[in-house]
This record gives sequence, structure tokens and C-alpha cells, in this order.
Amino acid sequence: MDNQVLDAIRERSSIRAYKDEALSDEEILVLKEAALQSPTARNLQAQRFFFITNKDVIDDVDRCVARAINGGVLPENYRKTCYGAPLLIVIGIARGSHYGLVDCGIASQSIALAAKSIGLDTVILGMPEHAFELGPEAPRMRKIIGMGDELEYGVAVAVGRKAADKAPHSYDMSHCIDIK
Repeated sequence: MDNQVLDAIRERSSIRAYKDEALSDEEILVLKEAALQSPTARNLQAQRFFFITNKDVIDDVDRCVARAINGGVLPENYRKTCYGAPLLIVIGIARGSHYGLVDCGIASQSIALAAKSIGLDTVILGMPEHAFELGPEAPRMRKIIGMGDELEYGVAVAVGRKAADKAPHSYDMSHCIDIK
């Protein structure tokens, strides 16, 4: 069966190297629409999407994560969180939201598939939690992007044009259990 959504799912992989090439306003608008059209539990729409294209801020995220997980030491290869992506989408969820992380998962996959459908690539990231929630620099980073105290970090998605190829992952159909 020909299905564009399944094609995007099959072709997508987590890319960890991006070209230094800005996204167009139209491409970013597609990603915003994908985020906002994502379903949420009870239609509460409790998440907020921070679209970061400022390279200095993205680089700061990389530094904060690297310092937080390396005991304050900034390693030479610290740019390993956002992988040089020109866009980082941070998804914040309402503190105490019972289904907030589920909603983040749905939104991040919607963004990833929308990106793939327009020729962009992504990697879904948990590590920026050290920059926005867990690490010592979280208050400063939250202030920089305008993430108020009512929100907590959910997940992030790095988006751009891939600078390296990576094959989509394989799957094992035995992981699906039919109950008839």
C-alpha cells in the first residue's frame, strides 16, 4: 500500500550532523503547524514550543549540557547535544501535567515526520533537560528563551539539513503481538 506517512516514517532516522544552513520561514511555519496540530490529552494543549534559531543560544545549550554532565568541565567535543542544527525546538509542558510527556512524544514525532516530508532531518533530544531543568545553569537558560516557572522541560527536537547519512533503523515484526 502506498502511504506518504509510512514512507516518511521508514525514511526518517536520527541525524547527528547538520549543514550550517538556515531554514526558511516557510519551513519553520510547516514545523510550527505540525507542532500545533498534534493531539494532546483532553485537548489541553499544555505544551509550549520554543523555536530557537539563534546560533549563540543553541551553542549555549550545548555548553550547558556538557558542563552539567561532566562535573562543570567543558570538554573539547561539547557540541554533541544539538549537533550543529540550525533550529532547536524545545517543548515545555505545564508543571504537574499528568499526560505532558505523552503529549511531548506525540508532538516531537509530528515535528520529525513533517520535517522529513519537506526534506529536512531531525533528532529528538532528551539531553537538553540538563540545560533547562536539571543543570546549574537552568534558571539562566530558561530566562533566555522565556520559559517561565510554570513550565518544565519535556523534550527537544534538532532540525536541519543533514551533513551525514544514517540508515533508518531496522525493526523486528515479532515485537508486535497479535491478540485475536
